[in-house]
Amino acid sequence: MTSLPPAERPLDEQMLLSGAVSLYHDRDILDEDASRLRSLGYRIYVLDASHWLSTGNFHSGVRLMLDLRGRYVENLDGFSDGLRRLELSEDGRAALVFLHFDVFARQCRLLAQQVLDVIESQSRQFLVDGCRLLALVQSDSVTLEIEPVGAVLVTWNPREWQLMIRKT
Repeated sequence: MTSLPPAERPLDEQMLLSGAVSLYHDRDILDEDASRLRSLGYRIYVLDASHWLSTGNFHSGVRLMLDLRGRYVENLDGFSDGLRRLELSEDGRAALVFLHFDVFARQCRLLAQQVLDVIESQSRQFLVDGCRLLALVQSDSVTLEIEPVGAVLVTWNPREWQLMIRKT
């Protein structure tokens, strides 16, 4: 079986090769990639993290923006359960687009890290079930650093990777 080089794969497969969570700074690139994912059959959820200044703000924002109906316990297990109940596209795909994640990470560093860890873990479960879950995490700060999630490094998207290396 011949494997395609990463650059020739669809965007979602390129992203999943390095993990379910990708960082973005440039909004135009983020918007282009979200549009490409939509054309690949992804349901796109946009979450504005700039108002998540506390754990409570995060949970109420997520519950509303992801339209999580029914019971939602405001803790990480509740968030994880909510992702399992997330409404996917007909193709069984969803992408969470977080805007201004650096604001949230500055205010709630540990929670922000744990949220991405939950997404990475749930993405693996989605893959086992034949579905896909991705997170596109936009930061207004190019200095945002995220610890590895699910034992996987969180890296800049392929198009901005070289630019970020030059800036450091």
